[in-house]
Amino acid sequence: MPLTVKEKEHWREQIEKRINKAIDQIYRLEGKEWRESVTKDAEARVLKRLGLDAYMTRHNDLKSQISKLEKQQKDLAEEAVKPFESERHRGYCSGSHSVIQNVVEAEKRLVEKEILHESEVGRKILRLEREREELTDTIWLATSPVQIRSLWKDFTAMVTEEPTELQKQAMTYAPVESE
Repeated sequence: MPLTVKEKEHWREQIEKRINKAIDQIYRLEGKEWRESVTKDAEARVLKRLGLDAYMTRHNDLKSQISKLEKQQKDLAEEAVKPFESERHRGYCSGSHSVIQNVVEAEKRLVEKEILHESEVGRKILRLEREREELTDTIWLATSPVQIRSLWKDFTAMVTEEPTELQKQAMTYAPVESE
C-alpha cells in the first residue's frame, strides 16, 4: 500500500534529522576551529572579491569606537541621571551598512561552499547538505509509480543535473503499484 502524505512527511523529517546529526558529527570531529576558519576565510574572500575589505575594517573600527563611547555615556548617565536610563540606548548603524551586510552574508554562504569543496571532509558535508535539500523529492521518488520515475529520470537528463546518491538508490526500488 502506498504511503500517505503524512507518512512521507514523517520519514522526510526523520531522515533530515539524521542528516543534520551526521553533518554535526563531521563538524565535531574536525573541531570547532575548522568550522570557524571556513566561515572567516569565506568572509575574507567575499570582502576582498567585492572590494569591501577596507570598508569593513574601517566600519568595525568605528563600531568599536562607538561601543566604547556608548559605554562611557552609559557610565556617566548612571552616575548622574538615573531617570533618563532609556534614552541612553540609541543605534548608530546606518541603513546602507545593513544592505552591505546582507550582500556579504549571501556571498559568504556561496564562498563557504567553495571552501568546503576544497577538502574531502567539506565535500562530504556538501553531499549531505544536498541530500537534505533534495529529501522531499527523494522520498516522493522512492514511493512513486514508474511513470513519475521515468519523468524524473528524463528531466534530470534534460537539465544535466546529477541525481543525489539517495535519488539514485530510490530509482532502484520496485515502483509503487497504483491501487
